[in-house]
Amino acid sequence: MRRAGLSLLLCVPTAAVIGLIWGTELPLGVPNEWTWARAEPAAPVVLTFVSLALAAIGYFAFVWIGANRIERSRPMARAGWLIGLFLAGCGWLWTAQESAPESYQLSKAAWVLYSPGASGYFTEARADPRPLGTFLRDYERRMSEGDVLHIGTHPPGLIVIFRGLLALCREFPRLTDFVVASEPDSVRLSLDALAETGPPGRRPLDRIDRAVLWLAGFLAQSVAALTVLPLFGLLRQSCSARASWLAAALWPTVPAVAIFLPKSDALFPFLTALILWLWLTGAERGLYLRCILAGFTLWLALCLSLAFLPIAFLAAVVTGWSRWLYAGGTGDRGPGTGKRYAESDQSARQTVSISAAFHPSSPVPGPRSLFRSITYAALGFALPILALRLLAGINLPAVWWLNLRNHAGFYRQFTRTYWKWLLVNPIELAIAAGLPLVCLAVYAVVRQWRAHGWRACRPAVAFLATWGILWLSGKNMGEAARLWIFLIPCLIWIAGGLFEEPFRLAHRTAEERTPLFGFWSAALTAQLIVCAALVTRVVGFQYS
Repeated sequence: MRRAGLSLLLCVPTAAVIGLIWGTELPLGVPNEWTWARAEPAAPVVLTFVSLALAAIGYFAFVWIGANRIERSRPMARAGWLIGLFLAGCGWLWTAQESAPESYQLSKAAWVLYSPGASGYFTEARADPRPLGTFLRDYERRMSEGDVLHIGTHPPGLIVIFRGLLALCREFPRLTDFVVASEPDSVRLSLDALAETGPPGRRPLDRIDRAVLWLAGFLAQSVAALTVLPLFGLLRQSCSARASWLAAALWPTVPAVAIFLPKSDALFPFLTALILWLWLTGAERGLYLRCILAGFTLWLALCLSLAFLPIAFLAAVVTGWSRWLYAGGTGDRGPGTGKRYAESDQSARQTVSISAAFHPSSPVPGPRSLFRSITYAALGFALPILALRLLAGINLPAVWWLNLRNHAGFYRQFTRTYWKWLLVNPIELAIAAGLPLVCLAVYAVVRQWRAHGWRACRPAVAFLATWGILWLSGKNMGEAARLWIFLIPCLIWIAGGLFEEPFRLAHRTAEERTPLFGFWSAALTAQLIVCAALVTRVVGFQYS
């Protein structure tokens, strides 16, 4: 299938999502177990979609201008463009959320972060006056109590972050004043309402509390948009700078990000992309400092959520698949094999750069180099665990085990039907990621498989193996749209090769650029439309 044909076909999933969300009342989930609610859009509807259209046009124009410059930019200029992409992503996410139904706009940050039912980490940090060391030493005992909700199934990292923000705002009153003064109108109104009508028996919000809630919400927005940076780096290992830029620009258009901010789940994709980028560049290039940082980042991520255990597995599958591809299948041809192979494969370069997209541009590490990389990554992971054990008295592996046990206990208290969620979860993930993006990823896999077989599909194989185990295990029966956000960057990684030019930059003419522009513009436009349709209709939180 030519990319022009696929551009037209992207209209089908876009129309399907809009029809499902806006044209039907079909439950979004499994009735009597878990469903996402629909809400009427903010009035007036026309102005809502006009503001979204203007923001989408601005984002589209910036990305295309950057795409025509990123390939030839020097490192400092390229960094500037990437920062610009981050800021443009912030602008789109901000506008999308402010276009949501009333009380689910940016104002939701105050309610979600304050309400124990929605998260509870701020409440825990605010209510516990003990020193940090005492809090950490007691955490294992707290987990052994068997709480199956937010606190009992999570390591202490999110609570520690809120404790740090509270301490920061107490220590620096000028920072508190600045944060409070920067509150958008919708956030200020929601915080006023919380201060005036808080739950009985709970201490009313003070100025520091207000600052912490908005500061945490703002940081969540920023980190979610910042995912484009490590995602660009990850894509850059297999794609040109231009293709990596065009693919990374899809990230802010993922509907689940705008719907579920400021929940911590929307921050996790940044760590996913960062871990994979650090590990793959470190292991494949022998950059052992990056391997150490990959291990440290994985430790940091697991202090926030055990959702990152599958990312360690995914990284292992990617590395193992590369070793099998080069050493077991095509022969270990030595340093630079992947690059030379890509340069010699004229047919692939004239289609979608299949070979370049799925053969590492750097030498695949030999057994000794790989062993060293794993050792350094293990040190980066284990040393912080040991340091916390010695300095703070917390046994993190024991806490993680108790978190897993408590998570299993959730389904003993809240009924879930395994076979129903087996059917619903893939659909929910596809809609949450953006059905056009999922279609691009599927098309990319089919194209790569037809050109080189499964051996060349290492990101797709790693993603399918990881997601398949999660899906079939029944670990997430409900809320898959939120809980699986951390895996969505992999779909963009898989689809990245589709945005390669048919020829080298030096040989490209205006006529040769046209098909790619039409294909990319159709993909981005479809994602923007789907994101706007979902964020203005579906609500990700249930609070009064």
